[in-house]
Amino acid sequence: MNPIETMDFVCPWCGGQISLNIDTTFNDQEYIEDCQRCCSPIQVNVNVPEMESPQVRLSRDNE
Repeated sequence: MNPIETMDFVCPWCGGQISLNIDTTFNDQEYIEDCQRCCSPIQVNVNVPEMESPQVRLSRDNE
Protein backbone atom coordinates (compact mmCIF):
# COMPACT_ATOMS: atom_id res chain seq x y z
CA MET A 1 0.00 0.00 0.00
CA ASN A 2 1.29 3.48 -0.86
CA PRO A 3 1.64 5.92 2.04
CA ILE A 4 -0.47 8.43 0.08
CA GLU A 5 -3.58 7.17 -1.71
CA THR A 6 -5.63 9.32 -4.08
CA MET A 7 -9.32 8.56 -3.61
CA ASP A 8 -12.43 9.92 -5.32
CA PHE A 9 -15.41 11.23 -3.36
CA VAL A 10 -18.58 13.27 -3.76
CA CYS A 11 -18.61 16.71 -2.12
CA PRO A 12 -21.27 16.88 0.62
CA TRP A 13 -21.98 20.50 -0.39
CA CYS A 14 -22.18 20.65 -4.20
CA GLY A 15 -22.37 16.96 -5.13
CA GLY A 16 -19.38 17.29 -7.45
CA GLN A 17 -16.73 14.60 -7.76
CA ILE A 18 -13.49 15.47 -5.96
CA SER A 19 -10.18 13.69 -5.38
CA LEU A 20 -8.38 13.72 -2.04
CA ASN A 21 -4.89 12.53 -1.15
CA ILE A 22 -5.23 10.35 1.94
CA ASP A 23 -2.15 9.82 4.12
CA THR A 24 -2.32 6.17 5.21
CA THR A 25 0.62 6.40 7.61
CA PHE A 26 -1.54 7.93 10.38
CA ASN A 27 -4.68 6.44 11.89
CA ASP A 28 -7.66 8.42 13.21
CA GLN A 29 -7.18 11.67 11.31
CA GLU A 30 -9.60 14.58 11.34
CA TYR A 31 -9.11 17.73 9.29
CA ILE A 32 -10.81 20.32 7.08
CA GLU A 33 -10.23 20.41 3.33
CA ASP A 34 -11.90 22.80 0.90
CA CYS A 35 -13.86 21.35 -2.02
CA GLN A 36 -11.92 21.70 -5.27
CA ARG A 37 -15.12 22.70 -7.09
CA CYS A 38 -17.23 24.88 -4.75
CA CYS A 39 -14.54 25.84 -2.15
CA SER A 40 -16.81 24.87 0.78
CA PRO A 41 -15.13 23.42 3.88
CA ILE A 42 -15.37 19.63 4.18
CA GLN A 43 -14.77 17.76 7.43
CA VAL A 44 -12.59 14.73 6.58
CA ASN A 45 -12.41 11.80 9.02
CA VAL A 46 -9.96 9.01 8.21
CA ASN A 47 -9.51 5.65 9.89
CA VAL A 48 -6.77 3.33 8.61
CA PRO A 49 -7.23 -0.21 9.92
CA GLU A 50 -4.05 -2.29 9.87
CA MET A 51 -3.47 -3.91 6.45
CA GLU A 52 -6.78 -2.56 5.06
CA SER A 53 -7.87 0.28 2.82
CA PRO A 54 -8.53 3.62 4.52
CA GLN A 55 -12.07 4.31 5.70
CA VAL A 56 -12.93 7.93 4.92
CA ARG A 57 -16.04 9.88 5.89
CA LEU A 58 -16.80 13.35 4.52
CA SER A 59 -19.32 15.74 6.01
CA ARG A 60 -20.19 19.40 5.91
CA ASP A 61 -17.98 21.36 8.29
CA ASN A 62 -21.01 22.64 10.23
CA GLU A 63 -22.54 19.19 10.93
